[in-house]
Amino acid sequence: MSKTKDFIETLLTQYRQGGILPIWELSANYTKCMIGYHAVPVIADAYLSKGMIYFNSSKTNEAIVEFLFVVNNYQHTIYFKEAISGLQAAYSSLAQIDKYLAVIESLPSVSISRAEQDSLTYNAAFMKFSELEYKVAKKAFDKYLSTFENGIFVNDVTYYNAMSAVKINDSIAAITLYEKVVELGVKSHQETAMLFLARESYSRNDFVNSNKHYNTLLEYASSNSIKREVVIRLMTGNELIDNKVAFKFAKQVVEFDKTDNWLLSKAYVIIARNEFENGNYAKSKVTFKQVVGLSDYDEGAEAKYYLAYLTYLDENLTLAEQMIFELAEKYSSDYFIAKAFILLADIYVAQENNFQAKATLESIIENHDGDDLVNLARKKWEQIVEKEKVVTHEVEEEFYIDISEDEIVYEEEVRDEIDEDYIVEIPDSLKVESDSLEIKILEDEEIE
Repeated sequence: MSKTKDFIETLLTQYRQGGILPIWELSANYTKCMIGYHAVPVIADAYLSKGMIYFNSSKTNEAIVEFLFVVNNYQHTIYFKEAISGLQAAYSSLAQIDKYLAVIESLPSVSISRAEQDSLTYNAAFMKFSELEYKVAKKAFDKYLSTFENGIFVNDVTYYNAMSAVKINDSIAAITLYEKVVELGVKSHQETAMLFLARESYSRNDFVNSNKHYNTLLEYASSNSIKREVVIRLMTGNELIDNKVAFKFAKQVVEFDKTDNWLLSKAYVIIARNEFENGNYAKSKVTFKQVVGLSDYDEGAEAKYYLAYLTYLDENLTLAEQMIFELAEKYSSDYFIAKAFILLADIYVAQENNFQAKATLESIIENHDGDDLVNLARKKWEQIVEKEKVVTHEVEEEFYIDISEDEIVYEEEVRDEIDEDYIVEIPDSLKVESDSLEIKILEDEEIE
């Protein structure tokens, strides 16, 4: 290649010095004996060859320089079209098809249709996607969508652009693009789009949207693993939204061939809740017991609480109290421990132990973080205090004598009824003989 370069440089130097390319040179002079310029194809071919060598060596930018030299200087040769093809391949490999189109537009002898531009732009972007260069691919797909809003490949471009966005962790762009994919409605693209949108919504606890997408996936799910995911997520996603729907899918979950204790406990606690809310206490008690046997976590704590509550409803207060202390000892769920201790306060009230009930509620008010249970505990505490005030007031009334003014007899009224001539006789026991008094007095004087 170095010798070819030297040959070409010599020919070009002769052109610069003599004003014309060599035509049958003889003794360092032009003979002009040949028709045409036979150095032209030699030079064009050399630059074209250099461009191909660079391109095949992944030196794309260097190849573009060589191809452009041929395109700009040798448009009337057979090498021109080959250089154009080389430029197309080079710019496509860089996903810079817009630059290639700009070169084409500058050439009066070459034109390209809108459909060809559409196709070239798509292929260049898809090439980078296939090569796993997702950042470059996304940029190229974005360029396509902005240039060909209603292009031939807009469905595929939107789909692959969404996938590229996922690969480069651009979740905002991915959500927007996948929503567009769903809107476009290409059936072969729906499962991937719905699955992404459902998972993304579920991860953000946006269960309204995740349920919507998972419900649609029931129609498109192509594998058992996806169908399994759909059923589980519709069970848990509806748990706080629609207990009846959650119950429906929970019954499907317990029928799975392969499950673990967590999944079973989650399904059974949803089933037990539904049974409890429908008043089937006996059946719910059996199901809650199953959950306690499966889970040492929140599901188990919830089930233990409900069992204690059902025991409380059966008026077995001692056993219910025991079960609450077992819950607090075995489980670490702050929520259900606090909820159980509120129930414990109710048990103490039923046992007429208001002091212990208030102390239990005060511990929740002071230590628990959840506002809902703290407010409930405070309300129950206030009810106990108010009840105690009523009882105290009733006791005080028992010792209070209400005397009306009409019943009071004043001194003036009594005086009018007194007989001033009435003489009170002295009882015999108080009468004393005068002689005895005298004797007593004499004796006292003698003593002195």
